[in-house]
Formats: sequence, C-alpha cells, structure tokens
Amino acid sequence: MSSTQWIYCMLFWAALATSAVAHAGEETDGILFGYSGIRTEEDLREVSAFSNVVLFDPLAPGFARLNELARDRDMRVAVGWGQVLFDTSRRPFRLHDDYRQRFESLVSTERRRFRDLLFHVPIDEPYWNGLTDAEVVPALELMKEHFPEVPTLIVQAWPTLDSRQEAVPSDWVAFDRYTIADPLVDPVYQDYWNRMRAFNPGKPILVVADGFYSLGHIDAGIPREEMGQVLRSYRDLFLSEPDAVVLGVFTWTDNPGLEGTRSLPDAVIREHAQVGAALTGRCGLPPGAEPLAGETVLWLRGCRFFARVTIDDPRTEIRVGTGVGLTENSGAFWFFDDQNLEITFKVLDGRALNQHFWVYLSDTTDLDYRLEIHDTVTGHSWHHENLAGREPVRRDILAFPDSSSVP
Repeated sequence: MSSTQWIYCMLFWAALATSAVAHAGEETDGILFGYSGIRTEEDLREVSAFSNVVLFDPLAPGFARLNELARDRDMRVAVGWGQVLFDTSRRPFRLHDDYRQRFESLVSTERRRFRDLLFHVPIDEPYWNGLTDAEVVPALELMKEHFPEVPTLIVQAWPTLDSRQEAVPSDWVAFDRYTIADPLVDPVYQDYWNRMRAFNPGKPILVVADGFYSLGHIDAGIPREEMGQVLRSYRDLFLSEPDAVVLGVFTWTDNPGLEGTRSLPDAVIREHAQVGAALTGRCGLPPGAEPLAGETVLWLRGCRFFARVTIDDPRTEIRVGTGVGLTENSGAFWFFDDQNLEITFKVLDGRALNQHFWVYLSDTTDLDYRLEIHDTVTGHSWHHENLAGREPVRRDILAFPDSSSVP
C-alpha cells in the first residue's frame, strides 16, 4: 500500500467511525436510514420525520434547495454522480469523454453544497448497465481526488455476481435484489448476498431495501398490503449484518413501471414511519396523523408534545401549516412561504412552580386557524382558535397538567 493509499484508508475509516452506528441484532437510536427518489420539497418533508439519510442527483431541478433543507433537518446527504459522469442515454452506459471537466466544473462552482457528504455513488448498478472497471475506476479516482474523506459506494445488482468474482473498487458496497418477501430466509437471496460479502470482505455495506411495488411483486405473490412487512424483513437483515452501516430504501417516489413507497397503502407508509423512527431515534408520525403529513406535524420536547395547525379561511386554499423546529421547546408554522413565519409558540416546563407545562403563543396573521398541541404522555390536548387575528398573543400557564408517569 502506497503512502497516499494509506492516508486515504485512514481518512475513510475516520469518516466511517463518525457516521455509522454499531449494532448487533437490535433496534438502536441513531442508525442511518433513508430513501432515494426524493425529488421535491414535499417529498423531503414527508420523510424527514422518520429518516436521516437522503440520496440526491446534483443535476436534478431544485437540488440546491433540497440539499439545504435536508441539512437544516439534520439529515445526512449522499450524492449520485451518474448523470454528471456517464452517458446513460443508451445501454451500455459509457463514461463521458469530458467526465473530468463536467465533474470539476460542477464541484468548483457549487463546492459548499457538497460538504460533509455521507458517501458518493458514481452511478447506480454500473456493471448491470454494461460498464467495466476501465470506466468505473477513473470516476472513483476523480471523486477521491476531490473528496478524499468521503467513502465511495458501488451498488451491485444481483445478476452481475454470476460474472464478477472479485471485489468492487469502491470503499463501500451495496447489493440489491427485489421482489423477495424475506431476504433473511430466501435461499436465492442469501446465496447472492453471501457471495457479495465473500468478494468484498470487511467492506461497509449499504443494505438496499425493497420499497416499491411492481408486476414483479405480483408475480412473486407479495400483496401490496404486505410491503410494510417486507421492509421489516430487510430491517432484520440489516440488524443481523455486522458490516451494515446504512439501510437505504428504493424508492420513495414512483418510477416508470413501479409505485414508490408514498403510493402504497396508508398502513404500509405507517410501517415505514415506525421502522424509520425506531432506527433513527426520530419522532415519526403521531397518533392520528396522516401518513404523508410530513412537517405539517411538529414535535417538541423530545417527542413528548406534537403540534399542528389547520386553516379554515375562505380567502386561501391552504389548509394546513408547515412546522419549523426552532429549539427543543419552541417552534413555528408557515402557511405560504417558509421565509414568512405566521405563528411562533413554545411549551415550557413550569412543573416546579405549578405542576403544569405552559404554552406561549404569538402570531402575525389575520387568517382563521386552529393550533392543537398534544401531550403523548398524558393524552391531554390544548388548542387555540384564532378568528381573524383577534388574539395575536396568548399565554396559558395551566395548559398541560403534570403526570406521575413523567420522571
């Protein structure tokens, strides 16, 4: 190993130590879990309550804004460079002749958008799409040249393991095979999985979970309603694998010929939220919330309280406010523009004085709205209805009574 390779190796393992969470067969707060197929701000808001990783295409419309929003929500960002580096207009894919110029032009003008990346993907399923190491390796070397501390990742599609009997040239490896109800007990999946591990000993693994629905699932006898259990099966595979560092789901939004997770039944989306919240330590979806509520629900005080705003005003078609966490105890809602906060509030712990949590509320809107705050420990709720701006400031020091179940 050369001195340069040794430095890259040490930087890689340092990055891994800070980003990956060790686990051994049980759900642990802080595990990295997320989705591909996040294309709009609405998509990001929908998954941010229960995921902490997102994969972006830097050439996609709105990338800059989505990247900013994800980081604001303490989500780790990964980047797929396929459209930058490769000609994907036909198979087999080919490395662009000017791939270096295309990459460096984007990085040099937008470098701040690529800070603290979790990993890079040169292109999805490169060998399945006809690429060889003669084209993949230069792309990986270019990434490492500009971002030596960021791990590179290659996704191996299962059929390529029949022909490739060697390690992939990336820092991390991922493996995908879909339309499998339970990968832990399926013999075909396990055969390919074990081959992937044997060819890449000791490499960190991104487990690709099946999060879409297609004709292939119908042919495999997997009902749409059971796709939540399918995710739980991949979760179990992830937790059983000591080298697994990320559980990534393909895909949140629809692709040609398949339905993404967000198009599946509400019960399936709720199971995704439950799995994601348990793995990441995020709050998930509160009782009674719409499965795609996203940030229309705002959590406070370590997932004990949640708030939402509904709007009932004939002057606007907007019916819900979007929440923005300000501190552990305070938040805000906007209606039309996230740069224009309409309502701010806080829930303070006043138990030492009168055995209650207190609510303070202020608004700068004349729309008719209703703010609800719910205590998940006691089951109590507090609400305020504003009629055309008549009560712009409200204080209630008896909002939520204490509970003996709270330490």
